[in-house]
Amino acid sequence: MKRLLCLLLAGAVLTAAAGCKEEKEEGPSPQGQAYTVSDFTLPDAEYGEFYKFDLSGVTVSDEAGNATDLTLSVQTVEWPSGKETRVAGTSLKLTEVGDYTVNFVIRGTEQTLSKPLVCKDTLGPAISLGENIFLPQTAVIGQEVILPDEPAASDLSGVDEAVSLRVLAPDGQEVPVEDGRFTASAAGDYLLEYSVHDNNGNLGTRTETVKVYDVQMEEGVVGYTHLPYGIEQNEGMYRHEEYIKEVYLADVTQPYTAEADGVAIEAGGIPAMPDGSVAATLLTPSDDVQRVTYRIASAIGDMTEYDYVGMWVYNDNPLQKDVRISLNYRGANEFTVRAGEWCYAAFNLNAFDYSDKAVCGYNDTGTPVYQTRDRIRHVTLRFDYIWEESEYFEDDDYGYREKGYADLGFDLYLGKVTAGSLDGELGTFDKYYGTAFYTDYTEEEYPVTADSRFSYTTEDGMKEAGTDGATVFESIAAAPSLPLHIYMLKGAQEGDAYLLWMKNPNDFAIVFDDGNGSRTPLAAGEAKLVPVTLYKTNAVEWQGAGLYDAKIEAESGELPAGAKVCVGALREA
Repeated sequence: MKRLLCLLLAGAVLTAAAGCKEEKEEGPSPQGQAYTVSDFTLPDAEYGEFYKFDLSGVTVSDEAGNATDLTLSVQTVEWPSGKETRVAGTSLKLTEVGDYTVNFVIRGTEQTLSKPLVCKDTLGPAISLGENIFLPQTAVIGQEVILPDEPAASDLSGVDEAVSLRVLAPDGQEVPVEDGRFTASAAGDYLLEYSVHDNNGNLGTRTETVKVYDVQMEEGVVGYTHLPYGIEQNEGMYRHEEYIKEVYLADVTQPYTAEADGVAIEAGGIPAMPDGSVAATLLTPSDDVQRVTYRIASAIGDMTEYDYVGMWVYNDNPLQKDVRISLNYRGANEFTVRAGEWCYAAFNLNAFDYSDKAVCGYNDTGTPVYQTRDRIRHVTLRFDYIWEESEYFEDDDYGYREKGYADLGFDLYLGKVTAGSLDGELGTFDKYYGTAFYTDYTEEEYPVTADSRFSYTTEDGMKEAGTDGATVFESIAAAPSLPLHIYMLKGAQEGDAYLLWMKNPNDFAIVFDDGNGSRTPLAAGEAKLVPVTLYKTNAVEWQGAGLYDAKIEAESGELPAGAKVCVGALREA
């Protein structure tokens, strides 16, 4: 039955916080007693969130005022709109703003009571930058910083207005934003202040910081060697969070000593880069790991007119292991750097079967995300130390860790990352299809093993001979043949005839098989333009015309270990 309770008992609460209230009581308890509940109020709820009914401090006493083992639980909740919800558990998501009534029952009895609960909307919308995870954390003076496309806002109450953005320079002055970009003109922290209101008038904000360093931007430079700008470990990738050490050396020819995690480090004292430069960033694993993924914060936002990015790399691995470097998230566009050598790795930006996409990055879950050629934020590179299969732990399914490698010696020296284009001086094409961009694709990634090496060369006289540079394919062990797998000749057409620049740098004759029924002999030291007809591959990832089944063989017998061939520019026949 219903009756009006207006009990004025010290410490007892069977009334609403605002005074007397009509209570719902189903009848007397089995014991025939009227129990009292310690005083409590329900804190205000936040609209759209799960509200937890915390009754741990509430006690139930008998008529004599003695504490009992009985507890209070939520029975139903009456919403501002009038609907009633039975509650199973201790929490409920509240999606209406206003006054709720929460009905409780003393467990083991039929005695009930009610409490008011106020739900308010005090939080602003959440602002998301979506897949645009490429906003540089760092920049240099003179750089155009590309901002995320169309930031999104979400709120249960709805968001009808667009997200606004202010960019503030280190001196607090607002910086003009044009075409989704702003220019960093001074060193210091630039604040990106995003804001938007929800339909209840609450303001949501998000602030990002871009630290600009006092390094003058240079033409054609993608990423500067100077730390902390340029080289960033990709922390979103699986198992790439903690085990990388890095240091900037202004002069790699000078010895360098330091300490990291209590381990003495000796670095430097290596030859200058072949172009005469001496500044480099050093990377090394500090744990028994084999794979490193790094991203280069791009200082060039629009790479539409560029054909490649490249850098000098020196492999100083203490165990004399080769290092494979690849662009993007698969094993194409790759180079191999031998221990104790500088290698120039030039990665083809045209190496896709779609022309408006170029360089791959990763979002914070490790999923590959592409950037359009005119809005590049990061260039992602992967470094794999090449091991024999027997060197891996048997329980390491992904081949990241191996046996016996725990040296903290610095391994990789990375020079400044630059971008370049092919000017078309050597032929009728505006850009040479595939110049210096002939790279292999490794199907088996785990563990990372290799039967050939790939490097890049620009020898004296190459331009006069018909190419700006060439990719060098080299066999690791003696074999009947060396597969070439020549990919990604942008603009070249299937079935058309072309001339491919090739050189045999060996002291013995070789035969080039283009995989399409044509075989061309190359004498020792000979360079020539070889007629080829291009065809397509069945691989899902790579669908452009190329020479996917090409190979070289010795004129007689097996190819010895270390056999090489240089592959340069492709031109019209």
